[in-house]
Amino acid sequence: MSISSNNHPINSAGAPDLSFGNSPTKNGTVIARNSGGLSRTLSDGSTITVGLGFVENKKRIVVTKHTPAGEQDLNFGVWPTDTDAHTILIRLTIQPDGKPLLLTARGLESTAFITRFNAHNGDTDKLFGVAGTRDLGKKIYTGFLPRGGLAVQADNKIVSVFHDGTHSFIFQLSASGELINFGRIGPIDSKSTLLNTLLITSRGFVIAGARTEAETKANAKAPIRKTFMMGFLHDAELDSSFGNGGFVELQFSNNENKQISALAKGPDGQIAVVGGEYYLPSKIRFVASLLANGQANPQFHGGKPLETDDIINSYTDVVTQNDGKIVALARTDNGSRVLLFRHTLTGQLDPSFGEQGRATAWQDQQGRPEHSSIDTLELVQPGEKLQSSGVLSIYSESFIGRLLSQ
Repeated sequence: MSISSNNHPINSAGAPDLSFGNSPTKNGTVIARNSGGLSRTLSDGSTITVGLGFVENKKRIVVTKHTPAGEQDLNFGVWPTDTDAHTILIRLTIQPDGKPLLLTARGLESTAFITRFNAHNGDTDKLFGVAGTRDLGKKIYTGFLPRGGLAVQADNKIVSVFHDGTHSFIFQLSASGELINFGRIGPIDSKSTLLNTLLITSRGFVIAGARTEAETKANAKAPIRKTFMMGFLHDAELDSSFGNGGFVELQFSNNENKQISALAKGPDGQIAVVGGEYYLPSKIRFVASLLANGQANPQFHGGKPLETDDIINSYTDVVTQNDGKIVALARTDNGSRVLLFRHTLTGQLDPSFGEQGRATAWQDQQGRPEHSSIDTLELVQPGEKLQSSGVLSIYSESFIGRLLSQ
């Protein structure tokens, strides 16, 4: 079995957290074999994983929990929930009360569903939606690394965004899982956009991804995609004070065929942005920093996105530490290697982290290569440890790894 690989000095920033793991000798890595799924940390440093596994020869959603030290929480148990045989996990988030919320695509039509689970045992929360699940009635695009946004507003209402490959939908649910959609009859329909990530802000929320050019070049083989962000107030009215009338399009030397893959909130409401090329193989990845109002942060790389010419790695997630440093997760297309890159406040790679700003979170050491979908990055308290997680798809197992940040 492959494990995380890191040659950095013990107890240094970017080295494995040797207090964490589920092997006899802790090595900073958890391999959870109950299911292949999505993980999120809780406020006490424990981790909830919601995955897919076979229970009694039937595919089910399986909820498990690991302690802050990385050992399976036997008091929590293993909780299977019936699901469609054609189920794809999209996004997991944790409500302020500790209840997990899961966005999935189900059925041959890849219809979007949101399911909520109880915090104390992982069983389906029957008080949410219809017997724990709400059918959103729209298709989610489930291509390479399917993604969507799912977050909870300050008043406990739930917001979700995703696209069907052509245009995007923004839903709002009540705390009990009723479709309320900001007082509208249906979801907000954003045409010619491919929005796949969501960030709650002090003024409302920001969604991002890409937009499709209305006109493509005559000789283009595929539609042209450009990075795209929209800022909203709490009630989903466009926030005209954000960016340029509510919209932000990052400025590159060549802005064609790029998309935003993740957002993270930083000090003073700053927004870290990462992404890469829309079409594979990705040859460029980028990281940028915006002020809370959507304007470019002049301190970070002179106010411009920092582009890296790299045909191996693509950014899929990002976090901002309390000191303002931005850490981005990059992975190879097949997921056989996952790296973390930490940037200083001015955008340079941080030499105090790993090897000149880069640390290995996962690597297949047997050269198969082993496919994986490790694409999620979080900060774990206390100590702001860096947790990467995702599915080891060949074995239907879950990976959770922690690196030190200081």
